[in-house]
Amino acid sequence: MEEERTRLELDHAIGYTGHFANTCLCHPTKSNTIVYNTGTVLVVSDTSSVPHKQQFIHGHDAEISAMCLSKSGKFLASGQLGSSKIAGDVAPVLVWDLERLTNVYVFDILKYEINSLSFSPDDRFLAAVSRNVCVIWDMEVGEMVTSKTLQKNINLMTWGRVTEDSRSSRCSYKLHLACSSQVIMNSLDYDVATMRYVLRSEFATMPTGGLVRSYTSSIVPLQGGLFLLAGTENGEVCVFNTKHRIFRASVTAAKNGVRTMCCSETDDTCLYIGAGDGTVTHFCGTDCHWKAQRSARVQGKVMSLSVRADGKSLLVGMSPPLSLSLLHTHTHTRHIFFCQVQVEEPCTKLNSTHSHPRSC
Repeated sequence: MEEERTRLELDHAIGYTGHFANTCLCHPTKSNTIVYNTGTVLVVSDTSSVPHKQQFIHGHDAEISAMCLSKSGKFLASGQLGSSKIAGDVAPVLVWDLERLTNVYVFDILKYEINSLSFSPDDRFLAAVSRNVCVIWDMEVGEMVTSKTLQKNINLMTWGRVTEDSRSSRCSYKLHLACSSQVIMNSLDYDVATMRYVLRSEFATMPTGGLVRSYTSSIVPLQGGLFLLAGTENGEVCVFNTKHRIFRASVTAAKNGVRTMCCSETDDTCLYIGAGDGTVTHFCGTDCHWKAQRSARVQGKVMSLSVRADGKSLLVGMSPPLSLSLLHTHTHTRHIFFCQVQVEEPCTKLNSTHSHPRSC
């Protein structure tokens, strides 16, 4: 008689991979819920319980390289590196119902790796970047709306303002991209003649002397969506006026490059910047006038920043240098911090470990 095989199920995950930017997120409406990845697994964690209550989402067969949450908190999108099991290095994008933890869509037209994902402010569209290709899907029907291919890799993507188009009685969307040192401001408009959304592009006007920058991250603060803030490898934040499509100013913000940025949903003058040297800085301002207010220092390079729904704390994901931890497992360490927004020192450190490389 064959022995009955017992299936092993994941009960609790310890670890945050931290290889890619913005893969550690706060839920936009639930203050105690965070979402992050450990290898190929998505972890939905309730930080109010001890030990932390965790739910796991399986579906990827390669390391997760990009994540995003919709503004309403209804959808979670995740993308991965090229699959080793599917021919052609396909890098699928999976969309999940975060309440039910069920899969909604699988988009498998991109290859090699997913570099960035972002939902439009009204949850209607999902944009994904894979190297030099940007694709937009309609979340209502699960179909591709349009795509754009550039000559070089796209290193910046963020949605901007959503306005009503009087001609079509539908919404018009702004989507900003950067390729090399060029910033491209796109408008996704409904074309009545063809009865579909069309992407129209214009380049932002740069200073006459030229502005050669390598962009790393971006955000459009509330403030009517009039300004695009783009972080750079040299530690500056470049400010663009999206209405007039023109460069406004550059602000020195970080050392060792701006790695990630986020802003508060409750205060549109608050900006948080994570740097390559482990500094998290709180800026206040508007337009091209931004001033540092306070900062905190964490170990390693800041890879993710996300403001908690109540606005009282900041979730920081890091990727420290590969070094042995002091834990008895003697494995490499990844960290997730909660930093109180009102003070300079980080607190409530969640210290977790995993071996390198890791496959889940």
